[in-house]
Order: sequence, then C-alpha cells, then structure tokens
Amino acid sequence: LILVPKRTLSLHRILRVPPEELLYRKLEARDYSSALAIATTYELNTDTVYQHQWRQLSQVNTETVSVLLDKITDKQWVLANCIDSVTDDQEGIRILLEYGLRLTESVMEDIVSRCELGTEVKLDWIRAASSGEPMGSKAKGALLAVQLTEKEVLWCKYRWYILKYLNRLSTFVELTSAEKESRVREEAKASRLKPRKPSTHDPLD
Repeated sequence: LILVPKRTLSLHRILRVPPEELLYRKLEARDYSSALAIATTYELNTDTVYQHQWRQLSQVNTETVSVLLDKITDKQWVLANCIDSVTDDQEGIRILLEYGLRLTESVMEDIVSRCELGTEVKLDWIRAASSGEPMGSKAKGALLAVQLTEKEVLWCKYRWYILKYLNRLSTFVELTSAEKESRVREEAKASRLKPRKPSTHDPLD
C-alpha cells in the first residue's frame, strides 16, 4: 500500500486544471496579480485580466486609465468603453473621452497624410462632428472618395461620437455652473432681505 500525502494530491488536482480555468477562478476572486501571473506564464491574453479589473472600478481617474487601459492591446474595446462606460462623475467622463480622442488621433492623422486630404478637411470634419452640423460639400466629397479600411471607418465613427459627447459635456458643465452661480446669488440676496430678529435684553432688576 502506497500512501500519497494529501498535499501531493491537492497539487496533482491543481495541475490537472486547465490554465484558462485557473485564470477564471483568480478573476472571480479578484486576485489580479495571480491572474496576471497565470496569463503571462501560460501565454494567455492578458487583456482579459485588465478588462475584468476595469469593469470592477467604481471611479475613473487618470491613474486607472494609465494603469489599465494603456495595457490593453484591443484598442477597439478600449474605445467602446470610453464611450459606453457609465459614471456620474463629470471629470471621469472627460478623462475617458479625451483618452479616446488621443487614441483616434493617429488614425485621423494617417488618413489625412496618406490621402492628401489637407488640413481644412480635418478641421471641417472635427467641426461637424463636435457641432452636429453637416460637413461642407468639399470636405465630405474628399472623404467619400477615400478608400478607408474597415478599422479606419470604425475608428472615425468612434472619433465622431467622442467629439460629439465632449461638446455635450462642455455644454452641460457650462449650464450647471451657471445654474449654481445663479442659485448662490439668489440665496445671498434672500439672506440680505431677511428681516433681522430684534435683540432681546434681560429685564432690569
């Protein structure tokens, strides 16, 4: 009779678990350092780790964007999340949209230079995207004549929406700021007009 230590049996069971299953378990436990080590050791896609960690975030800031989104190789996924991420934090929304805008800048620059569209086409495209107004006929005709790749078409659409959302965010911030300032002025005015209570004195003995 050969006795196998319990510890050895446990290790044997672990070794029989596929790496993908081990990775999934670590992600579910939110043990991201171990998950990243498994993905690196077994040459799995590390995007899975960073994407899972990103979905669990409760707050978006410059540091989380740099630590997580910068390391994700699937930039199309990143752009989609820059637009679709749900947060009530205005600063977080701005950080995400501006990050997505920087990602698409290289594609836009490549289109402009490769197709010799000229700066005026780019500027008109940006103006139209941010304002929601139609493009000029010259710029629109130049873009339609360009043979864009599937990726370039998709990234142009992302850029269009990002610019539009940035414009909406700017308008929203201006309106809420003006409303807040107006409310503060009204409260100050009401405080000045409020009648003062007469001072009371102790009765003389």
